[in-house]
Amino acid sequence: MIGFGHRALIISTHLLVATFLIGALTFLAETEASWYPVVTDTRIDSARMEGDSLVINGTFDKVRGYCVIQSSSIFMETDGTLVPMERANRENVKDRPEGKQSFGDWVIKDYTPGSRLVVTTVHKCHPLWYTDSIFYDGVPIEN
Repeated sequence: MIGFGHRALIISTHLLVATFLIGALTFLAETEASWYPVVTDTRIDSARMEGDSLVINGTFDKVRGYCVIQSSSIFMETDGTLVPMERANRENVKDRPEGKQSFGDWVIKDYTPGSRLVVTTVHKCHPLWYTDSIFYDGVPIEN
């Protein structure tokens, strides 16, 4: 027969292991994209204003071909705050194979020239979590 102290030790050991596993998975989910990115080398090759909208085209390298795109979001920095932007798609978000890719036309409505853009993506790479990535972070130069 197992005594109360022995049962308490077993339960506390299981709780400690569960807590460690939850912490490890949370850490991996938050840091995965920084040490194993889905997309690298994003460049904006052309940027032009059409009225109050910015139209951009560019290239990137998808290095994890098995990851499936779920969504993308665009933010513009205004007074130190990232404000969500509306994209009038001329190109739909689509899954792409591994390798060098091009994108555009992306039409970003109500863009203030010279403002910083941050484009984020969400991919499904495995069953444990979604992978959030910074696709682009910079100021597009009109050309």
